[in-house]
Amino acid sequence: HGSVMCGANMPALRYIGPGGEVPSRLNSLGWTLVEHAKAADAMVIETYDNQDQDYRKRLEGTITLVRSALDEIAVSQVKTLIIVTDQSSTTGERRKGVDTTHLHGACPDGIHGFGSLTAETLGRIAAQQGVNTRILRLHNLGDDDRIQLLEQGLKKNTTNSIYEVMTFSA
Repeated sequence: HGSVMCGANMPALRYIGPGGEVPSRLNSLGWTLVEHAKAADAMVIETYDNQDQDYRKRLEGTITLVRSALDEIAVSQVKTLIIVTDQSSTTGERRKGVDTTHLHGACPDGIHGFGSLTAETLGRIAAQQGVNTRILRLHNLGDDDRIQLLEQGLKKNTTNSIYEVMTFSA
């Protein structure tokens, strides 16, 4: 049936994350929210830091979310995956001798940074399965900017890369 954006049917979106403004705003922009990736054209995973003191529970907002999403993607026809992280995978202390201007250098900031880095890396599994995967590292952005970047990411069907990482700060 061609592109997910054409036809009378509203495109279906599977949202996984803390909820709040993002899913309701995407819904008002014309996305139908669905309960499982089986019924979805696209998926948004919004990771978050739950600030838990137990490091295993702390990773539930990052690694656990993405792992369960990958289980759903494996049995779906999802075309686009967007994983939203903060910049904690790159804001940790840099190792001596590492070029700090190199944007792709991984320097996790604590356990949450490690979780974010792992979530970003797990996105490559979806890309290997043919899903257009975008990692959006968003830092200090308000809801309007976050929604706009998500909407652009969901609309953009193809790029040269099936896996891309983009960083946006306020």
